[in-house]
Amino acid sequence: MTGRRGYWLLAFGLAASSCPATLSWAQAPAYEDRLISNLPPEPDEPPQTAYDTTGLPRFFRLETRVGTRPFAASDASPRAGFSAFGLVETPNHGALSFEGSYSGDNRDGTLTVRQRGLPLPGGSSMNLEAGIVEQPLPSLNRAPTRVVVPSSTLRGANVEWLSPAQGLQWVASTGQPGRLESLPSSGFSRFSGQRHRIGIQWQPFGDGQWGVSLQHERGDRVSEGFPSAVPGTANRQATLLTMAGEAGAWNWSANAMSAGDPGVNGQSQGWWVEASHRAGLLRQTLGLYRLDRGLNWAGIAMANNLQGGFWRGAWTTRQWSVDTSLDLLQPVEGPGGTGYYGNLNGRLRLDRSNQIGGGLAMRDYRGRSWVGYADWRHSHDLGTSGLRLELSDTEGSRRDERRLTLDQDWNAPLGWTINTSVGAAQARLETAGQDSREDSWFAAASFALPLGRYATVRGSLGTEQVRGAPDRHNANLSANWRLTPKWSLEAQYIRSTAGRVVPSLDPLAPPPDVVRLASRSFFVLLRYEHRAGSRPVPLGGKLEDGGGRVEGVVFFDSNRNGTQEASEQGVPGVIVLLDNRWAIRTDEQGRFEFPLVSGGLREITVRNEGLPLPWNVAPGAEKQVDVRLRGTTRIAIPVQRDF
Repeated sequence: MTGRRGYWLLAFGLAASSCPATLSWAQAPAYEDRLISNLPPEPDEPPQTAYDTTGLPRFFRLETRVGTRPFAASDASPRAGFSAFGLVETPNHGALSFEGSYSGDNRDGTLTVRQRGLPLPGGSSMNLEAGIVEQPLPSLNRAPTRVVVPSSTLRGANVEWLSPAQGLQWVASTGQPGRLESLPSSGFSRFSGQRHRIGIQWQPFGDGQWGVSLQHERGDRVSEGFPSAVPGTANRQATLLTMAGEAGAWNWSANAMSAGDPGVNGQSQGWWVEASHRAGLLRQTLGLYRLDRGLNWAGIAMANNLQGGFWRGAWTTRQWSVDTSLDLLQPVEGPGGTGYYGNLNGRLRLDRSNQIGGGLAMRDYRGRSWVGYADWRHSHDLGTSGLRLELSDTEGSRRDERRLTLDQDWNAPLGWTINTSVGAAQARLETAGQDSREDSWFAAASFALPLGRYATVRGSLGTEQVRGAPDRHNANLSANWRLTPKWSLEAQYIRSTAGRVVPSLDPLAPPPDVVRLASRSFFVLLRYEHRAGSRPVPLGGKLEDGGGRVEGVVFFDSNRNGTQEASEQGVPGVIVLLDNRWAIRTDEQGRFEFPLVSGGLREITVRNEGLPLPWNVAPGAEKQVDVRLRGTTRIAIPVQRDF
């Protein structure tokens, strides 16, 4: 309006100053809508059910699944299963949610009920969980440290009590340990024995100040060693004392641990201390550790018979980033001598279209090994291409490998996602004094393709052809058709064969607990969803009718570039939190969804203790998302590891 008004005033002034006759202007032609040639008009939206804003914010999903369980060639009989998920946020009783599944063929299932943020008198609150739960940790022990203390998934219950006024936090859990199985076979694989944990934390001056925590765990008739493959059982216990705090630009922590058999004098001890300093863009961490032979966490294997010190540094700018570490270590007892372990990773943005990165990890401790990679990413009219070269030489297993991969993130129409990876590998193995060569090529693709307004096909495919060895394949395909705003139909096909497991070079990394079983499954799923309600109006806030949706994926970021390639798989069964209140697990592809989220800034975090060791959430991977009314926000959260 301002520009048009100024134009007419200027025209009027010029006309009046030149000739009075010019005051009788010709009328401008009336505005007329015009059609862009060869572009059909947008079809009218079909009528939708109006969103129900009454009542508390709530969501409910019920699924009926008919298909096959994971089957071999001789067992492909159909099975039926059911699953449900629901949540509601109350003004006086916290956030309530549940998720469960039931399989009719073995009459087994899972159920988890959560109540987070239950307000109590005096300003304290409580978080409760029952069913398939992750053991809770005091907040001082949730950040990753150089020495990894393992945790367990339980079929049982846990409780967390928080009193900010007193600076106190209590956690407790009890139940049978095991592994949560994701699709296609939802269930819980039990390990032997029972585990019981209790912990307390005291921070007298609030968050960010110094505090102390104490944890104790007892394992009754638990497997000795790592839970997935153990010949016998025994009673074990472990205790961990932690002190941590801040002093200016420094963060520090000191840990002392004791483990052994109840009532037996033979105890293993361990301690480690760390101090971190941030100055501008540079962050450094120094530490010392000593872990006795046989040290374990109540029967779960962890790094032991090691002593030494380490330094870590990270320097990050908008254009480039570098992180590096160095350990000098030796055994507490026995042969081995002094050795080292170090790694260096960097990434540099050359210009708007090109980025290079690389990394190298080396270990000279009880054998020499190294692994390195270099990659180049280039943005162009077709999308973003990435070329990655990986080299490794592992003396312990006498395996040398070279792997070249081409990744492509294709530019696609709005709503489409297409990523591909192709490559080749060559490995030399030494077995019983004889050398052999293993050549292979591999390809992978991941995609999401909308079919009209209400149907979507998504999934991932991968194959690796190995000369002289069994081929490896994986497929996870799903098609979703929204029949009505509340009903949808989905078909899913899953196939996997044993994949390669790359062990970590880090001497302090725990043993890998990776189970890759060959299986196939197909099922058709009918889903019912209901969402409604609006959040209570906060003081000084505005009424928000309903909200939006947050969906995303947690994935293994193997090349540490923060982008999910087609060859990088999702992380199944990990806990994702919204505002530290709502909790949900990722599916087989690492995907998660919060279907009813109030508008505004929300924080998405991943529980680090639920990840398979030695993977950790990438620094800064916690996401703060802006949820729009009736919109969908999509995010990707990488998890990384030191080589």
